[in-house]
Amino acid sequence: MPSHPDRIKTPGVDATTGSLGQGTSLAAGIATGLNMQGSENYVYLIVGDGELNEGQCWEAFQYLAHFKLNRCIVIIDENKKQLDGTTQDILNPFDIEEKMRAFGFVTHKVKGDDLIAIDQAIEDCKKIEDQAVCIVLDTIKGQGVKFFEEMDANHSVKFASEAVQIATNQALEELRKGRA
Repeated sequence: MPSHPDRIKTPGVDATTGSLGQGTSLAAGIATGLNMQGSENYVYLIVGDGELNEGQCWEAFQYLAHFKLNRCIVIIDENKKQLDGTTQDILNPFDIEEKMRAFGFVTHKVKGDDLIAIDQAIEDCKKIEDQAVCIVLDTIKGQGVKFFEEMDANHSVKFASEAVQIATNQALEELRKGRA
């Protein structure tokens, strides 16, 4: 998925967002509208840990929790990196899971590469009827491709053709070994 999801370019994305934090408010608004209509649909908000530097996210989270909009499943990608460095160095997020609980969310933390655990966390969230819900994914940026995992500045990468070839070769080798 691109850094700013585009509904035209990414199947399954219903809303194009641009400025960081904008998607949280948009998701809260959509969830409110669906709730007012009595809809059984879910809104899935995916937000990065670096994006949580934006106050707009926390305002939207507080709104979701206050109105107990449990059909908006907040998924936070905690990969510990952002454009300018690590989240710890740029603006320490502290314990995201605990912060979401303090805001009034039922929160689950799962490994970001464990698809079964992610599916289970989503199903568990769907059972909650009286609180906002959140899943914190403990991820590694670039996971599955060693070249990207080990790259310090892997947030917004511009590749020379040689680097593309190295990354491709490593990824193919990892696939052959069953790592990715």
